[in-house]
Amino acid sequence: MRSAIASSAALLLTICGTALADQAKSCHLKTPAAVGCSSAEAAAIAYERLGFDKAATSRSNIRALLTQAQCVVAGDGYKTVQLQQFDAGRVPTATGWVDVKYLNVGNGKYALYYASRYVDGDCEPFKPQTCRSTVTGDKIERTCD
Repeated sequence: MRSAIASSAALLLTICGTALADQAKSCHLKTPAAVGCSSAEAAAIAYERLGFDKAATSRSNIRALLTQAQCVVAGDGYKTVQLQQFDAGRVPTATGWVDVKYLNVGNGKYALYYASRYVDGDCEPFKPQTCRSTVTGDKIERTCD
C-alpha cells in the first residue's frame, strides 16, 4: 500500500514538474508592471523609468502618461496572455541600449513593443493563420492552416 502511494505521489510530482517546466519555457511576461507600447522608443523609455515598479505603474497619473504615450501596463493578466514574436532589436537611450521585442499579444488583439527584460521564455515567431470557407449548398465549411 505504501509503495502504491509513493508511486502515485512520484507520478504526480513528475506530471506537475513537466507542466511547470513547459510553462517556464513558454513566452510570457514576468510582471504585472510590464509596459507595452506602440513604439520601440516609448517601450525602452518606459522600461528605463519604471522598470519592475508595480506601485509606480499603478498610480493614476503614471497610467495617464502611459496612455498619452500609447502604452499600456500588463496588469493582472500578465501570466496568461499569449505572446508571439514579430521581431526583436535594441533601442538607444540616453543611458545606453535597451533590448526590445515586438510581440503579438493576446492572439492578435495587440501588437506591442516590450523591453526584453519584461519577457521570459522562448517566444515562438508569429505565424499568420490563413482560413478558407467553402460553400456547398446550405453548408459552410471553414478550414484554417
